[in-house]
Amino acid sequence: MKKKRKLIFIGLFLIVFLSAFVQASIKTNKINYDTAETVFITNTDNELCSLNPKPEKVKVYIVEHKDSWNNGDLLNDVRNSPSDVSNSKFTNLKIWENPKAGVYDVIVDCIENQRFDALEPVYNVGFNVVAKKGIGKVFLGENNPSSFNWQFDSEDPNLMNEIL
Repeated sequence: MKKKRKLIFIGLFLIVFLSAFVQASIKTNKINYDTAETVFITNTDNELCSLNPKPEKVKVYIVEHKDSWNNGDLLNDVRNSPSDVSNSKFTNLKIWENPKAGVYDVIVDCIENQRFDALEPVYNVGFNVVAKKGIGKVFLGENNPSSFNWQFDSEDPNLMNEIL
């Protein structure tokens, strides 16, 4: 009985271990971006898709983040068009300039059917894009009065002198 449990445990461990390698083959170069940055991806495997015959290029989608992907889920690229990338090892490939704010996954469509298929590489740790903080300044304008009085009456608002 102990031997059977041990074999089951080792089997589960191998499945989790190997699936982590499949999902970790493609990833972004960092997890947090702002909207003024460029998103880059890296492939750490010799090939993204091991089909027969081996395709030279494959489609990479950037899609809204999901906690889990199911076989047959539709891939809607948030950039309106997926990227063609080499089906080989690469580092820091520019994939999205000036991204929109949100949380995204990177998925490789090996079969090119615009759907997620089991064992297609997916980086669903997700990466975040946040809006870049703006900068604001206030200056005295040309119509700045040298002196004025202002009082507010909620029953009779008089907005002759607007104050920032």
